This record gives sequence, C-alpha cells and structure tokens, in this order.
Amino acid sequence: MIKILKPIFLLSLLVVFIAISCTKTKVDTVTNIITDTITHHIIDTSLETPAYSIIAKFSLIDTLPVFPVGSGSYEIGSEFYASDSGVITRLGCLCPIKDSTYKVSLWDFNSNTLLASANVTCADSTHFSYTSITPVYITANKSYIISYNNTVSGVGQGYYFPSLKSNSALAFPFSDGSITFVNSYYVSSTSSVFPTILDNNYIAPADFVFQVK
Repeated sequence: MIKILKPIFLLSLLVVFIAISCTKTKVDTVTNIITDTITHHIIDTSLETPAYSIIAKFSLIDTLPVFPVGSGSYEIGSEFYASDSGVITRLGCLCPIKDSTYKVSLWDFNSNTLLASANVTCADSTHFSYTSITPVYITANKSYIISYNNTVSGVGQGYYFPSLKSNSALAFPFSDGSITFVNSYYVSSTSSVFPTILDNNYIAPADFVFQVK
C-alpha cells in the first residue's frame, strides 16, 4: 500500500533540497570568480621594458651620441622603483658595438646586493637586446639599480648617452608604466660592480622586462 506523504513533510524536503542546491551553486560561483580573477590577472598583465620605452619616447634614437671604444671602462646604471610589486624576467641593454656581449646586473639599491646578472649579446647596435633570467621578485616602492658594464675582453667598448628630443636638460624622475627612474650612477671598472657615483645627466642604456604580479 502506497502511503501519501503529508504536505508538511514534502515542504521540508523541498526546503532542504533548495538549500543544498543554493549552497552548492554559491560555492561554485565563488570558486569560479576566484579562478577567473587569478587567470585574468596573470594573462592580461602587460610586460614592461621601461628604459627602452623612455628612450624611444624622449630621445633621438637614430642620433644617439656614442663615446667611442677606448674612452674608458665603466659600470653605468639607473636607480628605479616600481609602483606595483612584480617580477623581472629578462635583463638587457643598448650596445654601440654589434655582436658584442655585455654583462647586465640588477642590484638592491640599499644593500648594494647583486640580485641577478646576465650576459647580453647585442645582435643590433640600434636596438635593445635581452637575456632571460630566473625571475626576481620586485617589491613595490623599493629602490633598485639596473646597470651594465661596457667592457669586452678588457677594453671599454664605448657607450650611448641618449639625448632628449627637446634638447632641454635631462630632469629626473622619468616614468613609464609601473616603473620610475630616479637617478643614474656610474663607476670606473672593467668588471661588474655596484655603481656609486651620482651623475644625473642620462638614463643608462640598461634595461629589464617587468611584469606586475
């Protein structure tokens, strides 16, 4: 004999079913939103090559003044900070001598600690060249220096000092995207060392690839 369920019991079952369904839907929705947000953030974050961009915007790329081979061996760099935390994945430079290999270095500005370095071979002396590194995490609003040494086989291979298109005096800070260049430094050296002498007349032709994370 089939028993007829009472309306109150049926209503209770319906409420339980709806509650379970709603809870599952809510959890799935939250999970999907979190997943989509993270995926979207990683995929859509643009790469930044700040020195290249700033030099291209403000400088006469085709008429960069070149200090010739034999003019000295130097470590030339620029102090910078990022407005957002992120990672640096490649180091690069703009080199006056085609097919030469230069050492590019990333430093912690406050501790003078070397964070990463790379040998960069310039296939074209009029464009920046880059080499991949193990990603280095960059803290927002913390100061770093990106520099390169112009020495190849014991001889200073000359260097670029970008000129402003406006012919006006170079004035820091210079910003592009998340990156702001604050000062520039140099030191006379045939090997990679932390540059300590302040010289705010140029943006060093050393660069990096940065991604906000």
